[in-house]
Amino acid sequence: MAEKNFAKVLFVEDSKNEYHLNLMILRRENAEVKMDHVRDGIEALEYLNKKNKYQDLKDYPDLILLDQRLITMDGDQVLKHIQDNKKLREIPVVMFSGVVNQEEAEKYLKLGASGFYDKPINFDKLSQVVKEIKTLEFVEENGKKYLCRK
Repeated sequence: MAEKNFAKVLFVEDSKNEYHLNLMILRRENAEVKMDHVRDGIEALEYLNKKNKYQDLKDYPDLILLDQRLITMDGDQVLKHIQDNKKLREIPVVMFSGVVNQEEAEKYLKLGASGFYDKPINFDKLSQVVKEIKTLEFVEENGKKYLCRK
């Protein structure tokens, strides 16, 4: 495979099972996504601000998939922190939830989210999200789809 400019996704979800389910769904559809996982809002902010155990991270993620309901800090609070930071607000944030409510979706879009979808993710949902984000694309090679930076 030719060298690709792989994109990195931060997946913020309090359920480890949900994280693994999402990865399995994507892989079943031959989609390879480089994904880091954190389990709550506070850990997400530590990751994004490169604090504590994340102090050695080199790059910011290219996309954040953020659960609406988290244990320590809800997704809307995390989104507000991201939007208040000049560096972080450049990262596209897509919110997700087990129950999609149109009013909440509109609220998150007004807060700066790039999109909103229902759980679990699948390739069709993720590819639709990626089409809306001008800095990312899926590159297909030998039957596999790779999430890459443009």
